[in-house]
Amino acid sequence: MNSFFGLLSAGVLVLLLSSCGGGGNNSSGPTVSSYNVTTLANVGGSITPNTVIVEEGGTTTLTLTPDSGYTVSEAIGCSGSLSGLVYTTAPISADCTVSVTFELLTVNIVDTWLVEGDSGTANLNVTVALSGPSTAEITLDYATIGEVPGNGIDDDSDGQTDEPIQEGEAEPTTDYVPTNGSLAITAGSSQGIFTVSVLGDLVAESDEEILIEISNVSSNATLGTATGRAVILNNETLSNINDTGITACYDETNTIGTCPQVGHEGQDGDYGRDVNVNNDIDGHAGFSFVKLDSNGQPLSIQDASWAPDGNEAAGTQWSCVLDRNTGITWEIKADDGGVRDKNWTYILTFDADPIFAGETLDTATSGAECGGHVSDCSVKGYVNTVNALGLCGYNDWIAPGEGDLVTLANLSIAAPGPTVDKRFFPNMLSASYWFGGYPNAAMDFFAYDFSNGIDRNADPYDPMVLYGQYYPDNNWELLPIRLKRRTIQTALRFNDNNDGTVTDSHTGLMWKQCTVGFATTTTFCDTATGDPTLMSWQTALATAESSNFAGYNDWRLPNHHELASLFKVGVFNIDPIGHLFTAFPYYYLSSSTVAGESNLVWVMRNSVNRSRKADKITSLTTTMEPTRVLLVRN
Repeated sequence: MNSFFGLLSAGVLVLLLSSCGGGGNNSSGPTVSSYNVTTLANVGGSITPNTVIVEEGGTTTLTLTPDSGYTVSEAIGCSGSLSGLVYTTAPISADCTVSVTFELLTVNIVDTWLVEGDSGTANLNVTVALSGPSTAEITLDYATIGEVPGNGIDDDSDGQTDEPIQEGEAEPTTDYVPTNGSLAITAGSSQGIFTVSVLGDLVAESDEEILIEISNVSSNATLGTATGRAVILNNETLSNINDTGITACYDETNTIGTCPQVGHEGQDGDYGRDVNVNNDIDGHAGFSFVKLDSNGQPLSIQDASWAPDGNEAAGTQWSCVLDRNTGITWEIKADDGGVRDKNWTYILTFDADPIFAGETLDTATSGAECGGHVSDCSVKGYVNTVNALGLCGYNDWIAPGEGDLVTLANLSIAAPGPTVDKRFFPNMLSASYWFGGYPNAAMDFFAYDFSNGIDRNADPYDPMVLYGQYYPDNNWELLPIRLKRRTIQTALRFNDNNDGTVTDSHTGLMWKQCTVGFATTTTFCDTATGDPTLMSWQTALATAESSNFAGYNDWRLPNHHELASLFKVGVFNIDPIGHLFTAFPYYYLSSSTVAGESNLVWVMRNSVNRSRKADKITSLTTTMEPTRVLLVRN
């Protein structure tokens, strides 16, 4: 009996020790879960390994192997990321699948451009891009395509020899060196580059295109885009005037499509650089800009976007922009709190222009804000500061003059803007910017509004209303300013052709001397005979198109920028010295419709060079605000 109870006691003791974790070495930690990472790939390659078992919280890597002639298009799943041909998952917490899509590896030529020099040669780098990295070397042939005049050879393989060079077409041996060769793109690379030599000259001409073709791609890739454009940007001033950027056609109330439109001829979108040199590479439609570095030289990379932390080597920051049409170099605003920050405002004084040297206004209590970089926050002080810095290697910076700012306005952009190409003018505000140092007798100062395209008048003394905007008594207008380099223009700008027409040597435009409706003699407008004709917008377009005045049959209604190029603030005459034009303070009608407000058209008052909007039908045929018509031709 005692033996039985002794055995029972010993068994209970063993059980108690076991329940407490003692009595042996058979204990185990918490269970770790494992999950399956599976893979899925389409035709064109493989992914290895096919399946991986991964402990919870762990990661794994997978190797992608495209077949010859293929590349990786996409790899997704398990919250991972792709680097080269290796896919790494995120920490695993459940079963998941990595899916890989392979696609044909294509070879594509990329459009490019280069600013032409004045002499010598410049290397135009042409990029051939793969749709993805290749696992083996890829080879191809390339060649420029262009007819060499006079050699009796069908150079461009179109069945014709010695074809004449067309406008906008680069001429082999004159504009560039004809080039052909072979290119090898090494394994692991996604692009290759070859070079075409461009020949510089001093000829003011349109931009010119070189067509380049790639062919005979090796069997481990597929030919994609075979023909590309290389644009040679002329670096000489082209016309001293920009087009407006408008390419659409309108009726009295609506947009009806891209010009031309039958029955609606003669509009802004039918004429000008926006039609003839519509190349968005260097600016919207007919605009043509070049980004410049801190030394005033063109960036080697022109098509990159501005980045706050960018740099000139990558093409992601620049200091100035050259407008190739007008020849004006503009400063670029920053967003860094420095001297040229976009948000600083200034007070305009007489001293902004040498014409008014010594005539200053009190700026001590102006309230302008310029970050402490200019002592009095005056335009004069800012000009001096920028010149002392030698922006872009120059010290001839000045406030923009009358008519300069409007040349930047892209009127195809609707309010609230800003009405500029921000690819070239980053950090641009939808605001009014000072121009000038050109106060009139009433001490009005002027600015151009890039939110809606109106020339604004800021009167520091008298309360006034201008298109619904109030300027209270003694409330100085504080605005930003964008400086330009000084440019030289011919003094004798207008030439009387003695046939009722006047040629503007600055823009190359020919104008009908008299407002439509006035009689014209060979030397002046007979304002005693006839009367300026009131007409709707559509009637004015048709009148211009049908005119054969002075033997020319290509008259048209001027666009907004062309009208702006004529008028001077505070002067009734367009040309006050020669008295060549009708000397009456009228609004003049343009061919330019207001973006976003298709029932309105831009008009300009010649006595104050002031833009405004007018209804295309009603307001143009009333005597309250008479709107007149001038005709122009190229």
